[in-house]
Amino acid sequence: MGWLGSTQLIKVKCEDIIFNGEGMVIKIVSSKTDKYSEDVVMALTGGLTCLVSMMEKYFHMGEELSHTPKACVFRGIAVIKEGECLRKTGGLSYTRLRELLLSKIQQVHLN
Repeated sequence: MGWLGSTQLIKVKCEDIIFNGEGMVIKIVSSKTDKYSEDVVMALTGGLTCLVSMMEKYFHMGEELSHTPKACVFRGIAVIKEGECLRKTGGLSYTRLRELLLSKIQQVHLN
């Protein structure tokens, strides 16, 4: 989701993402660069790096995402007896998002 700033990304709620047969729509509530808060439309390419496909998988893996429309899409992971699940409340902080991104970049040696 390269067109979104990190602040916008961590504020995206489950209800802000709509999947349709051709892709997905992300409702941007507000941003510095988009004063009119227009929706972002992404096409489904079906390729290995298709963001729409990845988001659909993420929503299916976190079944509670569809039941918590006001919750942030990207949130922390809680360890429970059965394994892991998404935390019920709160989103990722900018600092945590940055840590995760830097960790992944180092794993693929892009630094």
